[in-house]
Amino acid sequence: MYCGADGEWLVPIGNCLCNPGYEERNSECQACKIGYYRALATDGSCSKCPLHSYSVREGSTSCVCDKGYFRS
Repeated sequence: MYCGADGEWLVPIGNCLCNPGYEERNSECQACKIGYYRALATDGSCSKCPLHSYSVREGSTSCVCDKGYFRS
């Protein structure tokens, strides 16, 4: 709860979400592992990079295509 501009107590609506590149694990936001990504805060959890792509660091928000491949 927090105090509104009019002095009344307000109950927050909605939830806090982990930033892109992070997912909730054990009630904490933790970086996606290498080879995984999370593009949007509204995505459920980190996803494995698709075939012929990869991520090189923890907390990735996207995957890089292998040489000779492009994002469609």
